[in-house]
Amino acid sequence: MNTAEALYYPKTYYEDITAFCASYMTALFAADGPYIAEQHAWWQFRLESRIQCILLDSRLDDSVPLGAMVLLENLVRKGRQQPLQLPPYPHEDYFGCFYAAFMHAYQILCHSSERNTIHKLPLADFWLDVLGKGVFSLPDLERMEDNIISQLTPAANSGKTTPQTSSLLVRTGARIHPQSFLNMKANMYAFIYLRMSLRLKRFCGPPDREWPLEFPPCHEEMMKREETFSAVKVFHPAWAEFDDRTFYKMFVGGLSEIKDEFLQGMRQGLSYLLLIVLGTTWEGTPQGKWEKIGGVDCYVGTPSVDYPKDKAILFLSDVFGPQLVNAQLMVDDFAANGFKVCTVPTCREVPDQLRHRPDNTYRPSPRTTSMATPSPPDAMNPGKTYDITKWFPSHGPEQTRPTLDKVINALKEQGITVFGATGYCFGGRYVFDLAFDNVIQASVASHPSLLQVPADLEKYAAQSKAPLLLNTCPVDQQFPLESSALADSILGDGKFAPGYKREFFEGVVHGFAVRGDVKDPKVKAGKEGAFKAAVEWFVSKL
Repeated sequence: MNTAEALYYPKTYYEDITAFCASYMTALFAADGPYIAEQHAWWQFRLESRIQCILLDSRLDDSVPLGAMVLLENLVRKGRQQPLQLPPYPHEDYFGCFYAAFMHAYQILCHSSERNTIHKLPLADFWLDVLGKGVFSLPDLERMEDNIISQLTPAANSGKTTPQTSSLLVRTGARIHPQSFLNMKANMYAFIYLRMSLRLKRFCGPPDREWPLEFPPCHEEMMKREETFSAVKVFHPAWAEFDDRTFYKMFVGGLSEIKDEFLQGMRQGLSYLLLIVLGTTWEGTPQGKWEKIGGVDCYVGTPSVDYPKDKAILFLSDVFGPQLVNAQLMVDDFAANGFKVCTVPTCREVPDQLRHRPDNTYRPSPRTTSMATPSPPDAMNPGKTYDITKWFPSHGPEQTRPTLDKVINALKEQGITVFGATGYCFGGRYVFDLAFDNVIQASVASHPSLLQVPADLEKYAAQSKAPLLLNTCPVDQQFPLESSALADSILGDGKFAPGYKREFFEGVVHGFAVRGDVKDPKVKAGKEGAFKAAVEWFVSKL
């Protein structure tokens, strides 16, 4: 069993499992009866509807319905030796028969599996939630399961069932034979591959004859859904604390008290994925140089005139990193204004991971992977197939912050004691984090992303001593107008003693300060205005 992976099954896969189970049940129980398919289409529809509801509501993996089919097959086999206590098929009792087999199959598989991927459920409450729906009580469910178990293992279930000794809560003697289970799985997967072929109008099947049965037919689509879910979690740190089942429940339906917040966060997260792909690469030749600081490759801008050797500005880029020429040109501009500036890659740091040509342009080493580096500067250009959603799960705080700390500690060893930080988009998140720990003495965040508003603003006011400048714009779903208003309310009007200022640039959108199209007069004015405000802020606060 792998109940965690099952959360990423597409709905069509559960529909395919449903069709198999309903067809197989009918084949089992109607084999010796007067069942005529054409006359009982209504029954088949009802059976499929009930089974599909259970599968979708429980979100258990395909081994559970497979186990249920094996138990029902064992039941029919016993029926050939002694009469079953069941009415002729079809009958309402067979709904309960499937429910009982499904519940008991889950319990047997939980006890027999040695894998650690099982998310064990509080059985009675879970089944009431999945199967009850106001129709069944706990005694009803207990009777359904006890009925089928008593016929499969009479000796294990003698006596009256009570909530304390219910088969819902304790183990019984029924078994699912491994070979019977594998045979059932092979039959179901063949059935589903056929349905997929008919649905997609092309042949669908395992890649080769050695394709292991542990991979379901929907494996590729399931992996894509898992990557999407992982990427979405990045946009709201609180979501990462939920177990997979709770998160999925939120994702597909939403718990009433947090549904609106979740959906709003989803919109912001998906909008963020769209916004970061917009922007242009600026023209110019970088003048700084790449240096290894604390084992990390950093682009460094050094003033050509005398400057305070105990001060430095940390340049925290967006997801495209300091390899983007725009970032390098901005570092050079800060250096031209009298500041030593050091970019810190907001990505997982791997020693000797980056190499640079003699002309100072970026070249990834053969060991570099897309999950361990900034997004390539041309990643979103037409014709590119780079998947930005795969980047985020491996670039959370646990990967990013250690890189920042390495560089900062190394700079301190060089004599730097006063730090400013300017962050753009993704980098703005880490300006706040460094300020929370009072690592920096002045903060600038331009169109920041991934902030929790108002929580991070309130935390900044309570913990940080670094004066804060925000460069904002009217179209920014990561830091919308409502967030700007809250920032003013929490930090403005002298409420934040170290200092607070917010600049607002009309006619621009998220990303304008680092990836804006400078051929557009409004965007150029916004980009230059945000840079000028940042320089003046550091001059007055550092």
